[in-house]
Amino acid sequence: KILQTAVQTKPFAQLQRELKQKGNTVYLNELVGGALSFYLAAAVAKTAGLHIVVAEDRDAAAYAMNDLYALLDEKRVLFFPSAYKRSVLYGREDAESIVMRTNTMNAIKSLTAGDYLVVCTYPDAIAEKIVASQTLEEQKIRISRGDRVDIADLVEELESQGFVRVDFVYEPGQYSVRGGIVDIFSYSESRPYRLDFFDDEVESLRRFEIANQLSSDRLESIDIIGNINRAESRNSSFASFVGEGANYWFYVAD
Repeated sequence: KILQTAVQTKPFAQLQRELKQKGNTVYLNELVGGALSFYLAAAVAKTAGLHIVVAEDRDAAAYAMNDLYALLDEKRVLFFPSAYKRSVLYGREDAESIVMRTNTMNAIKSLTAGDYLVVCTYPDAIAEKIVASQTLEEQKIRISRGDRVDIADLVEELESQGFVRVDFVYEPGQYSVRGGIVDIFSYSESRPYRLDFFDDEVESLRRFEIANQLSSDRLESIDIIGNINRAESRNSSFASFVGEGANYWFYVAD
């Protein structure tokens, strides 16, 4: 309801008209504090689609994301950081950041008409090469409850994508097999999946907590994605991956 305050103003009506004209560049002037996030959120809620928020740096992008969390559906506001701990120059990858990048990219490609998605990021992050959209779809392993899947074939596919077999999974890129139970930690999730098989039929799909091994929810289908940050996979730009339909919002310092 608070967003209605912005929707009812004359400047917002003008902003809406401009957003409908693809290719336009609009400068929002005299917005103080969190006012930009306020009007941005109102526009997102009205226009739907994909919105890329480019802040000055990682910290500024995180602040913008927190503002939008309070104004929009938190599940539709994602963060796209650099894949590296400090800088790409040092070459030290950060597993948590890779998970966030993979989750965001998968969400972008899964966005359906009429829904919205907001991606908060910054120049260093979107300057890094990423996997092409088609490659992401080709490497994705989709499994639904009731599917018939040979565990040996699934293991072979996981190995081909760089997954490592362990006794118990605790970080992305790992999987384990214990009889008819297969645990897989996809790079697109913050918690691992547990697949229960009855012979070759997928009887149940669940996420579970690493600390206590307890299941947190039951799922109808899952997408398993390996480490798409591998050098041989990265040959596309962020803009190419996103496509032409996105709206970009730049936080410009005075």
